[in-house]
Amino acid sequence: MPFKQIVSVFFTQSCSGCTLNRKPEVRSFAYDDLPKYGIEFKKIHGHLPELVFLDEHNNEVERHPLSELNRKECNDLVVSRGFRMKNTDL
Repeated sequence: MPFKQIVSVFFTQSCSGCTLNRKPEVRSFAYDDLPKYGIEFKKIHGHLPELVFLDEHNNEVERHPLSELNRKECNDLVVSRGFRMKNTDL
């Protein structure tokens, strides 16, 4: 099976407070770190926090639940898939 290159990612989560208020590290990742990668943060009612990686045709390649991860582990996951933080000092 050929390797599918990940070209984009989005973050989904439940209502803006419900799950994330109980997961402060994931909340910090979502609100503070994701914008630095240029990753879209989608609020989808009824979904647990997860990262969804897509290929160039917007087909899902990977899906990772984040509820049990800390902020560093969330960032490590994004970086391990080839994403880098953009320079925010401009």
